[in-house]
Amino acid sequence: GTGGNTGGTGGTGGSALEPDAGTQPPGACGAAPVVEFATDVTTEDDGSLSNVGTTGDASALDGSCVNGSGSEVVFHFVADTAGTWRFLTQAQTSGLDTILYARTSCTDTATELDCNDDLNYPDNVNSRIVADLEAGQELFVVADAYPSQNGPQSGDILLNAKRVDRIDRDGACDGLGIDNVCRTGDFCYVPADSDGAGVCTENTPPTMTGGQVFLIGNQATFTIAGTDASQDTQGIHILYLQGGQPLQDAQGGDAETYLGPITGGDPYGLADFTFRTAQDFVADLGIDVPDQVAVSLFDSQGNESDPQTLDLLAAPAVALDGACDQYRLVDDCADGTACRQTPDADPVTWTCQTITAPTLTAAQAWMNGDTGHLEIAFDGVDPDRDIYAPGVVLLDADGADIPLLATGDVGEALGTFEPFTYGDGGGFHAVWEYVLVDNNGLSIPVSTARVRIHDSEGLISDSLDVMVGGTERNLAAGSPCDPWGAQNTCARGTVCPMPVADDPMPVAPVCSDIVAECPADYEAVNLNDGHGADPTWTVSGDTTDSGTHGGGTCGGGAGDKVFTFTAPSEGTYHVATAAFDGGDIDTVLYARSACQYGPEYAGFELGCNDDENTDGGIYSSVLDLDLTAQETVYLFVDGYVGQSGAWQGPFNLTVTRP
Repeated sequence: GTGGNTGGTGGTGGSALEPDAGTQPPGACGAAPVVEFATDVTTEDDGSLSNVGTTGDASALDGSCVNGSGSEVVFHFVADTAGTWRFLTQAQTSGLDTILYARTSCTDTATELDCNDDLNYPDNVNSRIVADLEAGQELFVVADAYPSQNGPQSGDILLNAKRVDRIDRDGACDGLGIDNVCRTGDFCYVPADSDGAGVCTENTPPTMTGGQVFLIGNQATFTIAGTDASQDTQGIHILYLQGGQPLQDAQGGDAETYLGPITGGDPYGLADFTFRTAQDFVADLGIDVPDQVAVSLFDSQGNESDPQTLDLLAAPAVALDGACDQYRLVDDCADGTACRQTPDADPVTWTCQTITAPTLTAAQAWMNGDTGHLEIAFDGVDPDRDIYAPGVVLLDADGADIPLLATGDVGEALGTFEPFTYGDGGGFHAVWEYVLVDNNGLSIPVSTARVRIHDSEGLISDSLDVMVGGTERNLAAGSPCDPWGAQNTCARGTVCPMPVADDPMPVAPVCSDIVAECPADYEAVNLNDGHGADPTWTVSGDTTDSGTHGGGTCGGGAGDKVFTFTAPSEGTYHVATAAFDGGDIDTVLYARSACQYGPEYAGFELGCNDDENTDGGIYSSVLDLDLTAQETVYLFVDGYVGQSGAWQGPFNLTVTRP
């Protein structure tokens, strides 16, 4: 911006001038479509102004804060009063990640006043900028699409404009800069333990006061000392050098990166700190061993300290039982040892201790040919008590590898243990569960599993080949059972309950009677109650701040509302969500025959739909359910969860029988 007022003149909203105000010539933005902001503008409850535009077919403009972009729409804005104006995007197309920038001349990059990619990444990828404007001053506000590989690069974008106060230094401020902003030269510092409220603080860059960089294997380990009066340092910017020149990464660019701290070492909130981190430069950047690095600290406002060039040194060696750095950054234990917490030491100490690979003594494997559920149980001994992951290779009857990875590649896949327990002497029992299907949704015949155990130090057990057994079916109520349905399945009318996460006293599961009804705290709305016998029912609901009940196979998990009905007669029932009172909507709709059993239970979901018509930009949801007379259904109206956040809001739900 151009500097500005110190508060008291904003915060009242206002309206832009008439569309013919200003001097915008035709075609001022080249091929980019232009929306006159004052035309069809909506005044929101807080006095702010909103308008919606649709991006063009291709990129015509780019802002300074992102290298390249998708297509954009330009809002021609004219300020009706002088003051500080805040502009905020709200993507109307699901998954769209926005970029926002403003210029006084649309195609002249030198006139850019502000540019922002993400309001609060990764929680909120909408964008916000600020500009100090005179009365009658015109501005070209460009709402652009981030060039995501996975998300859309065009769509509908709402732009919200509001005149806001500039807050003096040390005054309370909005951490996201939506309701107010700090005066020029300051920023809203939000303490880590705050609920979003901040204090206007002088925007100063961090200072690097010293540091060391060691080479340990293919890792560069960084210990950097610094100060920051603003207390908002976030990480370091690194450029790898060899012979004084930047190394080139695998893509041919300079081998540089931004790194955050190791766990527990966040410098944010500290005026004086030691910053620690590490990087495997071979795996991450594909470069040769550097001999120097140029390092600078960066903060939340994009400021960087002056860079310092540091030599990459060999880490000092530490012998067995010698004291070592618990962060593994400034010294290197001898081969066959690692820096670990000394058992039973008080106070806690860290020494180089002998490490031992886990021993796998037995394994069993089962596969349910109907569902593709594969389960492997591992038993063994690990004195270090640090088993980390199972390694699994699947073989068919001819001994050929079966593709296990989602990419279709063969070879060992590393999994994540479900439950695992340690006993005396480091004895362990661990279980791994996987769903294996081919492209047609059919389970793949598996004959043998070649398995081994990886530990957290990178050591690996010898492998075992185990035959994959079949599934025992139709266990009686009360029988010990397998929640994943690979070892065994319960008889019709019963179910094997899934383990409760973080349950301190887990109970061995047994086949239990199915309870179809919703628990009381689901607050399910019965459509048969007071809505008539004719299945043409329309009800309203709102998922805002709702709890979640497991999601569906096609998505959800944003928070849901639950409805139920009993079909008065046999037929196909059409269920649909729609926007409430013209608002936005991005629902996920799913139906179950038993309320409590989510997608982890096979057979209870009757249908799931995310978007009614993705290609057409229709993000309501529809289901057609074939029901028998007196069959009861439980409907969940949930929200889409994606890169741009989770949808919650009001909706209408309609059930009809065409």
